[in-house]
Amino acid sequence: MNSKITITVLLFGSNNEIFSNKSKIFSKKLYFLMSFIGFSFISNAQVGINTTTPDAQLEIKSSNQATPANTDGILLPKIDAFPVVNPTSAQDGMMVYLTQTVGVNLAGFYYWKNSSSIWIKVNGITSEIDPKVGSVTANKVPKWNGTNLVDGIIHDNSTNVGIGITNPQSKLEIAGPDNPLELKLSSTAGFGASRLTFISDKSTVNEWRPAYIESGDNATGAFWGRLDFFTNGTGAGNKFGTLRAMSISNGNLGIGVINPTDKLEVAGKTKTTNLQVTNGATANFVLQSDAAGNGTWVNPTTLSVTENDPQVSSTTTNSIPKYNGTTLIDGVMIDNGTNVGASTKTILLRDGFDTAWFENGQTRLVP
Repeated sequence: MNSKITITVLLFGSNNEIFSNKSKIFSKKLYFLMSFIGFSFISNAQVGINTTTPDAQLEIKSSNQATPANTDGILLPKIDAFPVVNPTSAQDGMMVYLTQTVGVNLAGFYYWKNSSSIWIKVNGITSEIDPKVGSVTANKVPKWNGTNLVDGIIHDNSTNVGIGITNPQSKLEIAGPDNPLELKLSSTAGFGASRLTFISDKSTVNEWRPAYIESGDNATGAFWGRLDFFTNGTGAGNKFGTLRAMSISNGNLGIGVINPTDKLEVAGKTKTTNLQVTNGATANFVLQSDAAGNGTWVNPTTLSVTENDPQVSSTTTNSIPKYNGTTLIDGVMIDNGTNVGASTKTILLRDGFDTAWFENGQTRLVP
């Protein structure tokens, strides 16, 4: 059979009088607190203080619920510091009252949480006062300064977020007095890359990645940095494709080239609507290339042109040359700048009856 224990507490009155249920039992200079413990047996073991009908395993009633006395309450063990040796699982949930601030632990009620091996402050965090909000600016995201929540540098206007700016005009806007203003993407991997990715149609069946920018290392461990620009290519099959479009390395720009060795290096055909080469440019100069394809502006009068076919071997003034299969030699035609003639017989006209000849500057008819 389970027992019910009822404890009747005897209360002191004036002149050391002791009362139980407001009835005088003894009086006059008593130095002992006497109590009477009665036992009864019911289905559950319960203890009542200032009540004969406890409704729980332990019930304590105040002297007057409506107008309690300043001594109505329970005093838990008071400590000025936490024990040097932590409690064990047997004390899991044990409660104490810390009388003063110890380190980051403020005065107050604490209980032992054995699974975390820590004293937890009741209705608060061990290292902060149930936070006092000191932030005074609307839409500012507060930060904890060790005592209160005060204004931080993040601004949230319910549409955009700003860092260092109170009126952000985009989803994220960062402002500051630094010159240059720096935004860092830091990889903790050894010579690890960092990537800035652009996504379109987010969270839909058509989500795709148009492009991304990624840092690289041309020679691992040599601290030879590179910045690569990628696009996805074309077609649904390349929604997350990787097509390297451009690389910047060591101050050089490569298109289709990972490690360019000149300011601009292109692997493939180029097209431009206007080309300007300013170094050495002079009016009426021509662009000359060397065997490696390097071009320079030169005066055309300084160019030496080797002519192989045809070679002009005509030596007579005003003689119109003819090609003999190998070179140009004197022909029979003469051009004196006014008239054209022939130095030997030449048929000028033949009508079927007569023939006109030109010979030695004279014309005659031959029947």
